Amino acid sequence: MSSVLIIDDEKNIRELFSEALEDAGYDVHLAADGDSGIRAFDRHAPDVVIVDVFMPEKDGIETILEISLRKTRARIIAISGGGFSQNFQFLDMTQRLGADVMLYKPVLPDKIVACVNELIDRTG
Repeated sequence: MSSVLIIDDEKNIRELFSEALEDAGYDVHLAADGDSGIRAFDRHAPDVVIVDVFMPEKDGIETILEISLRKTRARIIAISGGGFSQNFQFLDMTQRLGADVMLYKPVLPDKIVACVNELIDRTG
């Protein structure tokens, strides 16, 4: 069974995506910030990581960079609503740092499942 790690400081987002992904047959792990996300990544070695760009403590950009430096086969989906400034340049930066997909919030659960399915299919 493929696994997904969701790193987002918004509990309702984590729960919404988790339910949709579990219903689609994925093993899902959750983290509320970048630091706990990195620990969960090391513990569970997920196939796909969904990470919010704007989070307290270690943000999504730092988290994506840290995961990318591990040279794993994990695929990364970066999501953001643009933060308080609605600045989406940060989301574009995530692709240069290793994100495979960039999505703008709000993101429907069906879109998350479709993206995860596509990334899993790519890795074979």
